[in-house]
Amino acid sequence: MPPVLAVVSGELIVIGGGFVAYKAATIWHTTNWPWLVKLGAFIALLLAAVLMLDNGVGLMFRQNTSPQPVEKAGETHNLFLLFHGYNGNGESLLEIMGSHLAPYGDVVAFKPSFDGYNHDALLEQVEKIIYSHRSSKIFVYGESYGGMVVADLLRCNPDLQFHSLTLNAAPDSPARIKLGGKLLRIFNYVPGGPLSTSLLRWKQQGDVANSPAPETGVNLEVMRQAQRRSLKITAPMAFDQLGFMGNFDPVQPEEFEGRVEVVRFIHAPGPSDAFIKNAEASAGWQAAFPDADFKDVATTWPAGMHTPTPERPSQVVAVILQTVT
Repeated sequence: MPPVLAVVSGELIVIGGGFVAYKAATIWHTTNWPWLVKLGAFIALLLAAVLMLDNGVGLMFRQNTSPQPVEKAGETHNLFLLFHGYNGNGESLLEIMGSHLAPYGDVVAFKPSFDGYNHDALLEQVEKIIYSHRSSKIFVYGESYGGMVVADLLRCNPDLQFHSLTLNAAPDSPARIKLGGKLLRIFNYVPGGPLSTSLLRWKQQGDVANSPAPETGVNLEVMRQAQRRSLKITAPMAFDQLGFMGNFDPVQPEEFEGRVEVVRFIHAPGPSDAFIKNAEASAGWQAAFPDADFKDVATTWPAGMHTPTPERPSQVVAVILQTVT
């Protein structure tokens, strides 16, 4: 949506929200309904007003800026591309994995855009990096939502080939996401605002508090920094990512034949975790890369845990490095 139209639309929504709030405040004096009906109508109108005001303000200030690359120079001409998961951050992935991967090539990840996530701009950034880099081999890591971004990258560039692709609990279809694709698609129509951002940050504080204990040898400062970054979540960024996952076209059998030599799908023990049906997703990815050296790798993370990369990075890094040699 053009910025001017977004601002005008946001202002109209805010005005509409104010009118609905006014109607909610006056409903007691303007109707002769039974008090339970009045109460129900009051609550419904008040919620509608709050949602309109929140999303109207969010739409007025949404920018949809492009995610920016962060890099670590390597010792060879290989290229590693790291795609973070939902509410992830490329800076954290680079800090967690960069020193391990740099001996084998340049490492590039992407900082999120907090004022709205522009997926087209992200793909353009990645394409420029790939085609300007004189890489011997390209190694790609896609974490959860990031795996879907990688699939879109392959679809938009039919001549693009990778040496390896490591998928960390990445859904091959919205149907593999336990929230359900239909629910996620709703977020394409909800811009998000300051109130929804506050609620998401409150929830994220609980998620951080319930993070698994760090593994032995993990860099605690890097882990804590990744957790602090996750608390910066915003509704525009989160809703864009959720909407993208809801609209994602399912990966098809043999869709990426001949595109990647080595594919690894890593996940917590068991057929599913808290968010993804991993067994079905793994089978879907394997069918999409029929000629690749494909392996399903169950980690020793706590059962049901979804991509605890800041706290448990060693197995992720080990699997990526196994695809290098």
